[in-house]
Amino acid sequence: MVGRRIDVRRNPSRTGSDRRVGQQVRVAVADDDPHLRAAVTEVLGADDRFEVVGAVESGDALLALLRGLADDGAGVDVVLVDVRMPGGGVAALRSLRETFGDDAPPVVVISAHTSARLVLDMLAEGAAGYLGKGRIGANLADLVAGAVDGELVLAVPGAQEILRRHAETAR
Repeated sequence: MVGRRIDVRRNPSRTGSDRRVGQQVRVAVADDDPHLRAAVTEVLGADDRFEVVGAVESGDALLALLRGLADDGAGVDVVLVDVRMPGGGVAALRSLRETFGDDAPPVVVISAHTSARLVLDMLAEGAAGYLGKGRIGANLADLVAGAVDGELVLAVPGAQEILRRHAETAR
């Protein structure tokens, strides 16, 4: 299985259905690997459903980008963030929540680090999904769209076991 999508609707008021019909999903990408930033931007940019509004290299740059967009009355529908970049991972998730509160966009983690513990930690911090860098490809756009629509998206080795453990901790 390349990607697993489970509908968990953490915040039903922030779903893709809130966008006007025909409006593109606005995406911000944060990863310290310039090749991955370019690849993700290219894949999503080639899909008419998406508009990549920024691609930055750190958590601090991500916050600056999102604040600037919010100040302009814009914003983003979803953020893709590397877990191990400067200011990434848990720090980025917490900063987004502290800065934007309930209006924080869903965050999908993209990382080469896919241990069950790390994935579970990021989900516990509120990530809307976790994609292993080696597992993303042609289905990236569909996985990101799922996260925007409120689904928990996983494309990592051992996804079934991670989902089982995540469900146990959520009880």
